Amino acid sequence: MIIFLYKGVLIVKIADTLMGFAKYELKEYPFIFENGILQLLPSSQDNWKQEQRNLLKTLIQEKWEPSEEWIGYSFIEAKTNDGHNIIFCVSNDSSNDNGFISYSVFYLFIYNPNISNGKDIKKICISGKTIDAFYNPTKAYEIEFQHNEENKLKSMDINIKNDIEIHAGNYEYQETTININLRPMPIIKPKNKVPLVTKSLMKFEFSSPKDLPFIMDIYQQIKKFFFYVCRSVAVDFDDIQVYNEDSKKYGSCGTIRVFYSQHNKTINEIKYDSIINYDLLENKMISIFEAIIKDDIYFDHFLSYTNAPHSYGTDRIILDFVAFEREFRNFYDEHVERSEEYIQIKNEILEYLKELKDEKTGKKKKYVNEFLRSLGKIEIKFANKIIKSLKDCEDILLPFLQHDYKEYSSEKIEIIGERLNKLRNDSVHGNIDLKIDPINVADFSTIENLIYAIRLKGIGLDKREIQNSIKNLKHYNISFKD
Repeated sequence: MIIFLYKGVLIVKIADTLMGFAKYELKEYPFIFENGILQLLPSSQDNWKQEQRNLLKTLIQEKWEPSEEWIGYSFIEAKTNDGHNIIFCVSNDSSNDNGFISYSVFYLFIYNPNISNGKDIKKICISGKTIDAFYNPTKAYEIEFQHNEENKLKSMDINIKNDIEIHAGNYEYQETTININLRPMPIIKPKNKVPLVTKSLMKFEFSSPKDLPFIMDIYQQIKKFFFYVCRSVAVDFDDIQVYNEDSKKYGSCGTIRVFYSQHNKTINEIKYDSIINYDLLENKMISIFEAIIKDDIYFDHFLSYTNAPHSYGTDRIILDFVAFEREFRNFYDEHVERSEEYIQIKNEILEYLKELKDEKTGKKKKYVNEFLRSLGKIEIKFANKIIKSLKDCEDILLPFLQHDYKEYSSEKIEIIGERLNKLRNDSVHGNIDLKIDPINVADFSTIENLIYAIRLKGIGLDKREIQNSIKNLKHYNISFKD
């Protein structure tokens, strides 16, 4: 554990290896925590032998049976060798190696028991390179250039601004108001080769004190927000600093470190410039948090470390289709205008099936009822959803459509819709003859652009803001005409 003062604020930095004593099943065990694994050690050889006997008894007496439930989690409380309290959130799928028990840790919360009980959290602060990319930390400075009589640069003055924290908005969750503030934080290190560095902080303040499970719910929302604005699950956060009411006097009362969201990749592989930043979203970012709470946004199609942005496998294609359908359902009426002949024939078939249902019994009646439900749901096919939303967003997406398609014109929208409809049906139904042509790469790019255009338009961004958002995410080398 490392404790240091920064600008008069106490910061708790978690060491890579922690030791102390933990409570487990009413017993106290020495523990060592390292690399995401919590190991509970027997306190003596006699206790170790007892643990071995308990393990053997369990193996003999308990018959293994497959479980139909998800593996849960538990909390193990402990105290470190330097006097801090710690809560480990661990997987219930523990390992027992001849009496030595170990757990995979999802996250841990280490706090100072003198200023916190671990259930009085009023604020958390998130930092990291992804936060810096979202809110540029250089906003902390005012830069003035001095020129000589020949108009050549003579000197440059860098001044740190006052009152540089901004309020980004608030939203409600579980009867709690959550306020979001953003602040660039200049840090002076006189003895370093780079004496002045800056990082950005994202602060979440709660209207009432909260416990650890609530905080981790908020953390999940934060992660999903950045998955969305980065179009990727490859995000990079520092440890979470935790504050309570006494933090005004003492500073951070604890730190949370999360393990289960980490990827076995170096942070250098994250593309920090692929992001919809705060300058584009401003307070409309709150609408994304609200959509996350309502589970309106689909996340499984976002890129991982291993995804090449311009490589489309069947799995990515299918997930893009699912994400599009979710957004279409969120923002558009699925009803489509049909001809009188179509409606007449559909109603005649439905009436016939209703009469047939009354005549049948048993499984035959069940099958007729299934046909009734299926036919009743037929309102708009996938191609029409693409066509309807693409026409609605064409003005926004026009620069990208002109970039991706040779000699693009509005007449091609229906062709794009039909191509995507065929690919969607072939991929979803496992057509082994699925053929992807070069033109389909442009189609896949279009549907991914459309997914973002639909939501960003729906939450109130203007045309240029949406265009710059998509350009940032996908690095289009284009300029926009006024």
